[in-house]
Amino acid sequence: MRKWTVMAYMAGDNDLTEEMLWSIKEMKRSKVGPDQPVTVVVLYDPGFNMPAQEYVINSLTSAGDQDGRLYREARSNGVAEPNMGNIRTLADFVGSCINDYPAERYMLVLSGHSASSMDRMFIRYVKSERKPEIPKIDLIGFDACMMTTAEVAYELRDYFKFMLGSQGYALSAGWPYKRMLDCLLQEVDSQSRVVVEKLVEAYTAYYSDFALSGHSLDFGGCDLSQIEPLKDAVGGLTKVLNKAVRPGGQGFIGSSPGLTIGETLVLSHWLAQSFNQDQYVDLFDFCDILSQYCRRNGSSRQWTKIASACGEVLDLEKRLVVRSCYTGPVCQHSRGMSIYFPWSWVSYMYRYLSFGKPRKGANWRRFLINYVHSTRRPMKGQRIAGLNPLLSQVFNLDYHMVGKREEERFWAGGGFNNIFSTLGLRDSPPNSKGYEGSAFSMKNPPVDWVPCDCGRTRVV
Repeated sequence: MRKWTVMAYMAGDNDLTEEMLWSIKEMKRSKVGPDQPVTVVVLYDPGFNMPAQEYVINSLTSAGDQDGRLYREARSNGVAEPNMGNIRTLADFVGSCINDYPAERYMLVLSGHSASSMDRMFIRYVKSERKPEIPKIDLIGFDACMMTTAEVAYELRDYFKFMLGSQGYALSAGWPYKRMLDCLLQEVDSQSRVVVEKLVEAYTAYYSDFALSGHSLDFGGCDLSQIEPLKDAVGGLTKVLNKAVRPGGQGFIGSSPGLTIGETLVLSHWLAQSFNQDQYVDLFDFCDILSQYCRRNGSSRQWTKIASACGEVLDLEKRLVVRSCYTGPVCQHSRGMSIYFPWSWVSYMYRYLSFGKPRKGANWRRFLINYVHSTRRPMKGQRIAGLNPLLSQVFNLDYHMVGKREEERFWAGGGFNNIFSTLGLRDSPPNSKGYEGSAFSMKNPPVDWVPCDCGRTRVV
């Protein structure tokens, strides 16, 4: 029995067709072969009405770097044009790989835009009473943008043990598969947590030089067994923050001459590492900044309670995040897990995700609604303390006016972009044309950076 079977599910019926074919050629250039303890199986759906293809990278004919072999080795998977966004397509692929190429451990790699398969597929899968049976897999990797979020991790907690991916945008070239597969061969007998750590370092080392082209990237791995405790810790923070932000858009509580709680929240939100056009923040960076401001603002009970709740979230960082690395200035404050935190309106879609739903009186979604209402600039003539509660409900675009349209787009649209990563939001496009424009992150990011130690990791 092999040590690992790697299953690459490549949704390339889009503008990534060529990049994915290049990735398959990179896999073949790796040291994976017939005498190695790792099997790599690929399901590739190309564009241009070409049929789907399967490859087994460790077959006898795939050793070496010889051009033209892919054309001869391609085999049909029996479906001319598979729906890569259908959970049954994925379940059939994973099931056949496990049956045909049994191994001690398994890795599933989902490759494509954040808009190829994951959103509707897993949302409907986890909420369906008739689920295709997929055994719990050791590692899921996202060769896609913006997938390392608390919301995604929570949805996948029952199906995977560890998760690899980016909080922000990834380059179209995708994973450096040769380097990462060679790294897996090196660590083939290591514990899964060590494998995750080394794969993160291999990815970041490869892309470390790309900062010279103006690109900032992040990459990390997390232990999904710790996502339930994280939800509880975020719930504790939510309870405290909800008490500080009045419902109905009525403003903030606080009358001290210094910063109010609301002003502190906005400032912390502004400074925190953000992703996806400022619709997500790094959870640990935000809590770190907020707790520092709370300690600076005084020792009253309200500040102490918020700082303590932030501390409970931060205490989980080392347990949850196996390794988090970056390259370039814009992502240097990334710490491995982001959370949805918009500026101006809360997506109607968020109600479908389990992470934002109430538990023990805590509701992150309700906090977000209160936050955006309380921080919204009032109409001319009103004081900044807050909107009239009635007007706030009448003009609540979050639900009444765009909700139905957003819901229709959610169920009709394709790909892992709308829900798990972006939630369909594009409401705060960045204005900067500097470093920030290459990552769509942070309103005023640093212009220089301290190189991540991952970039100095030597991978043979």
